[in-house]
Amino acid sequence: MAGGKRTSKGTPSRQSSAQVQKSQPPSAARARGKRIAPIAFMVTCGVLGLFIGLRWGSDAIPSRIGLEAPLIFAGLVVAVVFHVVIHEAGHLLFGRLTGYRFVSIRFGSWVWIKSGGRVRLRRYHLAGMQGQCLMAPPEPLDPKSGQIPFALYNLGGPIVNLAVGGLAGALCFAAPSDSALFLVLAEIAGVGLLLGLLNGIPLRFGLAPNDGQNALEMAGETGEPSRRAFSTTLKMHELAAEGIRLRDMPAEWFAAPPGADAALAASLDVYRCDRLLDMLEFEAAAAQIKQVLESGVALAGLHRLLLTVQSVYCEAVGANRAPVVNQLLTKEVRRFMKSMRRYPAVLRANYALAWLVDKDPVAAARAEKEFERVAAKYPYAGEIASERELIAHAKTLS
Repeated sequence: MAGGKRTSKGTPSRQSSAQVQKSQPPSAARARGKRIAPIAFMVTCGVLGLFIGLRWGSDAIPSRIGLEAPLIFAGLVVAVVFHVVIHEAGHLLFGRLTGYRFVSIRFGSWVWIKSGGRVRLRRYHLAGMQGQCLMAPPEPLDPKSGQIPFALYNLGGPIVNLAVGGLAGALCFAAPSDSALFLVLAEIAGVGLLLGLLNGIPLRFGLAPNDGQNALEMAGETGEPSRRAFSTTLKMHELAAEGIRLRDMPAEWFAAPPGADAALAASLDVYRCDRLLDMLEFEAAAAQIKQVLESGVALAGLHRLLLTVQSVYCEAVGANRAPVVNQLLTKEVRRFMKSMRRYPAVLRANYALAWLVDKDPVAAARAEKEFERVAAKYPYAGEIASERELIAHAKTLS
């Protein structure tokens, strides 16, 4: 995935089909994802099965699958890991070709981040995202409109998945059908086709839009707000990698562009809320979070849940009303906080809940200890400094 949140993208009288898609609410993109994902999976499995069957012979398939099940499983693991790596490398390659500058690249929870002119290895995890390539944007092609190249950077990952998958499929014909190489190549081809389609076709899965959806939101005349927001958030990532806090970034960056109605543009609303917290303006932050969550703006699922976690913290250090806290902590939010339990903002919220709501100093100390363990290898020093201040503020309250 290219871009997105770290913590993570006027209607004309005549609309193209792409623009009609772009104006759909997030629920429509999610519904498309739920329909297309199983179809793409079944088509890929069908094509892969047919290809292997033709090479092996239909009579031999049952016995060979039983005998070679461990190899098939191992090959699938190798193919998935391989395609995650080359997917992010594809974003990096096409980003560099179109003028972007390297900021960070993540595989699983390992992130290589450029800071102070050096590339360092750190630990960082986002639920639902196995990789991410963040780059600083080039200068606008048109300063007036803020136009930057975006298509190749965003679609570079799926392009490489499909290209390498196609190459692996072609090489299958040269490999002996009874060899391990044949199976591995066939699985690399199948996984490449699947990931290329699921990331390239505009869809929204769970917590975030995919690469194709991000590119679609930025396309055409109606995509200008999303393009501006995309460029701005990448600039934020570049400064954050150097330890700059949100409160110290230009205030004008946090204003949503006019006509912003897509997930990329809505991300600036999220950063604006985070900035208010970084400035210790808790009442203003709580009000802004409430407004964003209730506005119906096209928030990515990751952003919506992170804002809810921020709202939990604001309530705990503010009015501290147990019914309100319980209302915010829905099953979905609790599951999310569990999946993001090593994320600094979630650990800070857990500290506030333990110390101020549950009155449990042991649990609070445990959350603070885990926070410091995560902070030691976390890539964004400014974010850690902000979170420490927010924990310290909660600690002063009783």
